[in-house]
Amino acid sequence: MKDTLVITPTLGTRDTLKQTIDSVASVAGNRVHHIITAPSEVVSSLRESYPHLEVVAEASKSGIYAAVNGIIKERIHCFKYVAYINDDDFWLSDFRELFAILDDNPLVDAAISRVAFLLEDGSTRKIAHTRNYKTFRNLVTHSVIPFTQQGVLMRSKVFSENSGFDENYRLVADTDFWLRSIERGHTYRSLGKICAMYRVHNTQLSSDRHLQAQEHAQLIFKHQMHPTFKSILDLVFFRLENLHLYLARLFK
Repeated sequence: MKDTLVITPTLGTRDTLKQTIDSVASVAGNRVHHIITAPSEVVSSLRESYPHLEVVAEASKSGIYAAVNGIIKERIHCFKYVAYINDDDFWLSDFRELFAILDDNPLVDAAISRVAFLLEDGSTRKIAHTRNYKTFRNLVTHSVIPFTQQGVLMRSKVFSENSGFDENYRLVADTDFWLRSIERGHTYRSLGKICAMYRVHNTQLSSDRHLQAQEHAQLIFKHQMHPTFKSILDLVFFRLENLHLYLARLFK
């Protein structure tokens, strides 16, 4: 039974899309309905390349978050869980354990995991992570993002109750989404394993440091976030929790 909706927005130009699609199929098999959303001019060719998937044209040219919102809002009532993954990222086999967390714990609203960077030279780098999701706001205050959407599986109600992603952002709408979700009282369960890979390359929008800083400042203002003694403590404990990663990078 297909109980999970997965969305992948794409321009249809990246050869990494196949790895993304294959990873979702390998992890979740028949329980996932995977939809590819793309500009109308590439829909036909994508349907030919992936006849087993549903490929739909973007409703607008307003960016990734608008494309994801449009599909999920239209289909979400048919599915128990939802996730989205970009066309240059992919799930790992341990992502199955995120499904198990939600299957076995009806009071948990979202399952989160570690994610690793896949660098252009083929090497990988683990991203710092915390199991204490309630420190998310305090960490973001100090420009630390302790988990990202590649490693998240959530119940459909989380998306619905949060009214989707804020389309005013081009880069940080998922961070804003988690902030609003946690403030709303949704419960998260963290898995310490690396369950997804985030591919890093110079052509991606997230490599725009100026836009990233600008949107982060907007996020801080929107949520009225200010450094406090508690936020500094949370940052210190986060650094200690991930000390082994920092030391590994230093001595590599």
